Amino acid sequence: YEEEAEADDGDGTSEVTALAFDGDHVASGHACGAVFLRNTSRTLMRASHEGVVTGVHWEGGATAFSASADRRLAQWDVRTGTRVAALQAKRPILCMDVCEGYAALGLDDGSVCVCSLSPLRLLFSFKAHDSPVSAVRLVTVSQLVTSCAGGGVALWRLDEEEGSERRLTRFDGHTAPVVCVDGGLQRGGAPRCAEMRRDDA
Repeated sequence: YEEEAEADDGDGTSEVTALAFDGDHVASGHACGAVFLRNTSRTLMRASHEGVVTGVHWEGGATAFSASADRRLAQWDVRTGTRVAALQAKRPILCMDVCEGYAALGLDDGSVCVCSLSPLRLLFSFKAHDSPVSAVRLVTVSQLVTSCAGGGVALWRLDEEEGSERRLTRFDGHTAPVVCVDGGLQRGGAPRCAEMRRDDA
């Protein structure tokens, strides 16, 4: 894309650090803080954060969302490219996932924040890991899979009362950061999850 050059951070490259694609619409975030929204024929929006973009979400409508190491979850007006709302996390946001109008954010202190997107507001947060959260996956609005730089993976229930034990199970055994997690529901509603990691285990 020609627009990629405009997102360069000065060394002739623009590393893509976040990507969302639904077959017709592409949202990309870059190491230099740039956010691009495109359809199959043209770029529809350019915007920017003050830090590395770590998550993007856009379904082709008038509103898009992005998260960044600048600690912001931003809501964008696609027509004008202006930020219309933002949430400021207490620590840099390292990853994001969205499901049915809710977002999960993984922070560099091991915490997870759960937010509503309309209106954009923090619902609750909790300590998920002792090392930075490296990936989050909202399986449903009430089930979340997280991973961390220390190699841990955990499955959480989000519909528990504040102060109760949210974690359903923990998967240990990796010796390197888990870089990607995914999850789903088996027949009968039982959760399942998978992860990718850097230890070849």
